[in-house]
Amino acid sequence: MSSKKAPVDPEYQRFKRNYPKFPGVHECIALLHNGNVKGAYLEAVLGELETHAAEHIDEIVSAFRVEESERARILLLGLLAETKLSVLFGLT
Repeated sequence: MSSKKAPVDPEYQRFKRNYPKFPGVHECIALLHNGNVKGAYLEAVLGELETHAAEHIDEIVSAFRVEESERARILLLGLLAETKLSVLFGLT
């Protein structure tokens, strides 16, 4: 059996170089407004939000309620749905 690790996506690596620690809900949402944030980089942003959603759920819900960007609202709604389902079914 080979002990090779799966390659890490370069965009994910770039995100982690820019944000070695969770950048916070405000910064993640600001990144969602950037049309250049897409693909693996977008997945990294959403992954960070999802990882920290339980501890910042009130802030994410508040941000969703006042968000004007349709793109950001759709992405946040999906994140909230996934997070709420995980909490409901005890998957977190």
